[in-house]
Amino acid sequence: MNFENLKVSKALELKNMTIKNRIVRSATHSMLGNLDGTISADELKMYDELASNEIGLIIAGQFFVSKDGIVAPGSNELINDDHVKHAKKIKEIVESNGTKVIAQINHAGMEAYSQDPFGPSEFEMQDGKVARAMTIDEITRVKSDFVEAAVRAQESGMDGVQLHAAHGYLLCEFLKPSINKRTDDYGGCSENRF
Repeated sequence: MNFENLKVSKALELKNMTIKNRIVRSATHSMLGNLDGTISADELKMYDELASNEIGLIIAGQFFVSKDGIVAPGSNELINDDHVKHAKKIKEIVESNGTKVIAQINHAGMEAYSQDPFGPSEFEMQDGKVARAMTIDEITRVKSDFVEAAVRAQESGMDGVQLHAAHGYLLCEFLKPSINKRTDDYGGCSENRF
């Protein structure tokens, strides 16, 4: 493949957003967050460095939607309104460089840092722990947690939201028939799993 004609500097027009170029920094878990779920000074420095190096779009990951869904202590959160003002600092830092930022929101499901891990179905994990099946009430609550986190991302000035539905976390668990053995409205056919 010839990369000579690749125009990474050309702006990318999306429906509601113009990205100054085609360089995207994918979401990663920086492991730099504060223990209270807020953005740390080291993270802000990282975002400033990324934006000042002409990144067009940063997908800031992972922001967890509920305490029972964090993957490790020090994970970023969009669980309460206090987290909004901290997430807003990312937007303030990157926008001076013309960089857009999207918040990746997630729930770790069976992979959560929890004494009571849960997922779509009971599941024995590699470490021998058994994750329990979520109740309908828990599913309803977590769906609401995702919506509330997306609203908080919007309130913080983020340019969009990315749902994390990969790497064996909760949304991925629901999608996979090898993990999701439910027989109700959240299992079985692909439409129900989605």
